[in-house]
Amino acid sequence: MIFVPTEAQADPTLAEAERSNLANLLLGMMRGIMWNNTLLQSHQRTDATQRQTYKNDMTTLTTAIRTEAMQQQQQHQLLNSTIIRVNSIEASASAAPGCTTDVTKQLNERIDHVVTIIGDISTFNGPDSISSTVAAIKTDITKIQTRPEAATKTFKMPNFDISKFDDYNKSDALSCWQRFLTEASCRMVPADDMLKAVYLQLI
Repeated sequence: MIFVPTEAQADPTLAEAERSNLANLLLGMMRGIMWNNTLLQSHQRTDATQRQTYKNDMTTLTTAIRTEAMQQQQQHQLLNSTIIRVNSIEASASAAPGCTTDVTKQLNERIDHVVTIIGDISTFNGPDSISSTVAAIKTDITKIQTRPEAATKTFKMPNFDISKFDDYNKSDALSCWQRFLTEASCRMVPADDMLKAVYLQLI
């Protein structure tokens, strides 16, 4: 009990002074405890908020890592399937019978001839010789790009040695179309007869 001075007693007795001092001491201790409890509660709230934020960040990071891993896996699968398809197309093109070797040999011979002519340009001194050489190169390139034999004789549609495109649910349209283009190029099918060749391949 804290001593309160009055008109009748301005000063406390020894016992009242001891009780007043003890009461003040207890009051100070209680205030200190209450302040410590307030700080503890504030710290607990801050800690709980930080824990929740950390948990949310970990969840977001884990989700991002899983998403990135799935995307990388899908990209690898797409790359592998593309490589397999390209290898299959190349294998189908190289397996086309009776056309690749002769055409390639003919083109290589013409290209070697053009390279030889180009190499001879450095030995010419006069502009007339260079002009005639350039004209010869243009003529040779024109021969490579054109097929004069198609104009001198009637074109006969060849028989394609590839499987027919019967059902889009069971066949690979891209591979079938690539095989058709390879066969048509090897057998020198004119551009005007490509639709006929497609029709014959579908019936």
